[in-house]
Amino acid sequence: MMSTMKRPEQEAWHQEAKECAGQIGETMQRLLERNHGNLHLSGRLQELKTLQEASAQTRDNQLVPLIYDGKIEQARTLALCIQEERYHKMRDIARELGKAAVEKTRAAVAESELKVQQTILAFVIAGVLAMLLAVAMIENLRRAMREVREDVGVLASSSSEILATTTQVASGAAETATAVNGISPPVKGG
Repeated sequence: MMSTMKRPEQEAWHQEAKECAGQIGETMQRLLERNHGNLHLSGRLQELKTLQEASAQTRDNQLVPLIYDGKIEQARTLALCIQEERYHKMRDIARELGKAAVEKTRAAVAESELKVQQTILAFVIAGVLAMLLAVAMIENLRRAMREVREDVGVLASSSSEILATTTQVASGAAETATAVNGISPPVKGG
């Protein structure tokens, strides 16, 4: 605003500054709400918000009127004294909060990596256990199949013996029937 003497351009810059300040205010409010449980962080955010509001108030109530009145040197002095001091404080707080956020992010990433490694290890262990269980089950099935084959062999052998015995009994019964028929008394009435 101080670089131009044209009122429409100054007003456009002033309007843009107000819009930016509004967006910053909304963001600051969301940050305060999100971090209300963290006393240190919310305290630093509140300090930053207070500085930002004071800076905006000085800008709108003192600095801008001086610029509109053409008192550029007075406006520059005000901007370089109080406003610059506030700006440096806000920048320092923002850097501190930024560093803290980076550290918190690094810690969260490290924790996530650890959880991923633990999860992978759990899956590997579960996979190995599943394979061992499958091998044990297959071995049990093989053993059961051998026993079934042996039992089938015994049954086949027993069936053969039963068949042979039944054949002998049938043959003996047939011989007995033939012998009985050969000596049976003649049928009367015939």
